[in-house]
Order: sequence, then C-alpha cells, then structure tokens
Amino acid sequence: MPERSFFPAASLALWLLALPLSAQTTDPAAAQKLQAGVAAYQSGQMTLAEADLRDAVRLSPSSADVHNTLGIILQALGKNADAVQEFATAVRLRPANPDARYNYALALDKQGQTPNAVRQLRAAIALRPDFAPGHYMLGRLFEKQRQPKDALKEFTETVRLQPSDSRAHYSLGNALDDTGDHAGAVREYEQAITLDPANADAFNAFGNVLDVQGKHADAIRNYQSALRLQPNFAMAHYNCGLALSALGQRADAVKEYQAALQSAPKLILARIYLAKALSEEVKPAQTLPPVPVAAPSFLQRGRVAYNQGRVADAETLLRCAVHADPASPKAHFYLAAAFDDADRHNDAVKQYQAALHLSPRYAAARVALGMTLYLAGDHAGARAHWRSALSR
Repeated sequence: MPERSFFPAASLALWLLALPLSAQTTDPAAAQKLQAGVAAYQSGQMTLAEADLRDAVRLSPSSADVHNTLGIILQALGKNADAVQEFATAVRLRPANPDARYNYALALDKQGQTPNAVRQLRAAIALRPDFAPGHYMLGRLFEKQRQPKDALKEFTETVRLQPSDSRAHYSLGNALDDTGDHAGAVREYEQAITLDPANADAFNAFGNVLDVQGKHADAIRNYQSALRLQPNFAMAHYNCGLALSALGQRADAVKEYQAALQSAPKLILARIYLAKALSEEVKPAQTLPPVPVAAPSFLQRGRVAYNQGRVADAETLLRCAVHADPASPKAHFYLAAAFDDADRHNDAVKQYQAALHLSPRYAAARVALGMTLYLAGDHAGARAHWRSALSR
C-alpha cells in the first residue's frame, strides 16, 4: 500500500513571545533577563538562554510569559517533561493566553498525552478563532487519532486563513483523501506544489492517489519529482517501488525498495515487498499458489487483479469469492489485503479475523493482521499476533 509522510509534531514552531517584551513582566531585572535569554535563544546559545530564563522566573515567578518562554527553551533542549510544567504554569497564571496553550499542547502531545493536547488547542482556538497554527495542529492531532472528518474541518479552516501555505494545502489533501474525496485531494496536492515546487511530500502524496487509481506511470513521475528534491526520501522510494512492481518492472522496483531501506532500515513494508519482488524474479511460476476448489474463478481473478495493482477490481471480485464460499480463509485473506491497500484498515482487520477464525494456523493472515494493527498504532496487538505466528 502506498504511504504518505507526515510532519512530526515536534517540527512545528512553538509560539514565541506574541506580546511586546515590556508587557511580559513588570520587574525590570526580570525583563532584562528575559530579553537576554530571548537573544541567546535566537543566536543558538541554548544553555545560556536557559540560565537567563531561570533567573527571570526566580525574579518574576508570577509572569506567565516568562514561564512560557522558559518552556520553549527547555523543549528546544529536549527537556520536554520540564517544558510541560512551565507551559502548564503559564496557562494557570494566564488562562486566556492562546499562545501558551498552543505550546502546552505541542509539549503534551510529545509526552503521549494527545487527548489533553486536543483540549488545550480547542481552548486556544476558542480564545482566538483565527489562530491558524492552532487549527493546523488540531487537524494534525485528529489525523493522528484517526478522526479524518475532524481533521478535514481544521485543515479546511487553516487553508481559509492561510491560503498561500503549501503545507496546509498538503494536509488538507491528505484529509480529503482519507475521507474518500480523491479528486479534491488531487486539487490540494497540485495547489501545494504550485505554491511550493519544493514540497516533496506533496509530490509523494499526489503519486499515491494516482497509483491507487491505476495510473502507475503518472505516479512514478511524481515519486521521481519527490526524489529529485529529497534523494533519501525513503517513503517515496518505497512507493515508487510499488508502482514499478505494478507495471511488472521488478528489477527497477527492487532498486527502489533497496534505496528505501538504505535511508530507513526499519521500514518493514519495504522489506516485505523487497522479499516478494526478489522471490517473483527467481520463481515467477510460483507467484500464485494453487487456488482452492471453492470459488476458483472469483478468487483467482481477484488475486490477479490485486497483484496488478487494480485494487478496486480486486475488491469486487474478492467480495464475490467470499460470498460464493464464506468458509474460504484465502478469500477472506485476500479481500483483507485489498481493503488494506485501499486504506480501509478496520474492514481489513475484520476479514483477517474471519480468515483466522476459519483457519487459526493461517500464519500469513496473522502476520498481515499484525502489520495492519502495528500501522494503526496497536503495537501490543501486533506483537501478540506475530508471536503467535512464530510459535506456529
């Protein structure tokens, strides 16, 4: 299945000093330390910046802006737990400060407290409805929590507020794609590229939409554009490999999977598809194991369509196979794979489970179910199925 890339939450800018320095503390000595600390921060002298801001906090402990600024510096130093405490103090001292709430939300999310982060961002936006970074980050968190409709709403608002932001259009494209509006996704990816021709993520995502539609050659051109911009873009190499495989260009696909693994050695899907491509080159006659007697026509044709990358056709045929023989584990297994490639992971999980109910020792189904759960964030569930597969 083609994969997108996402900006990590930590890469988003913290909101630094929205108020004039003179308004941030009434203590002259604290104000001087605050100014010195901000100057040190801006020049990259982070240790000195922390020392100055800790002095400012000591001199003016009731200043929300001093605590907020210290939190920014601590997070830049990787001291996220300490940063959370400073942002929390800033919010407590001035609850109506959307900037501190935004920073607090980013720090909470980095600590794994995403629901709390969502609450802080909602509060920040309630205080400042036109706060575009707040809408954008809230959309990112909804995306992370697999709430595509909520993400779509926030990214749509971000684009309305910042129509010239390529990153916002890219994220809106992702949300549209996740909610099934592929034509809308294409428009947003094209707009993102128009606004920023160096947006490799948009080229990669645009390629994915084309690839799923069976336009593999067009998809490859977009992946190659992404790779010209970022030669070590592992996900673009992997996706390009999938498109090349769909066109039967296995040797070139192998090179792309290998390039993906060179950039990202832990990219599990690239390892799986590399092994698949290599095995098909060595033993092409064995790419399709014998088909069960039950529903051979639908199952065989569905698998062929799936291997050719015609996921929608494969799904239709494999649904017929399951309907014709609901007791066929392989029919459920391959229908699940088609759902997975269409990013319908909940449906895929149900079909993998049906295959395992019918054949508990079906190791391939356990491995695939584990992969789907892993990508969905259920790492414990994934490990359980992988251990079961290994034990068998």
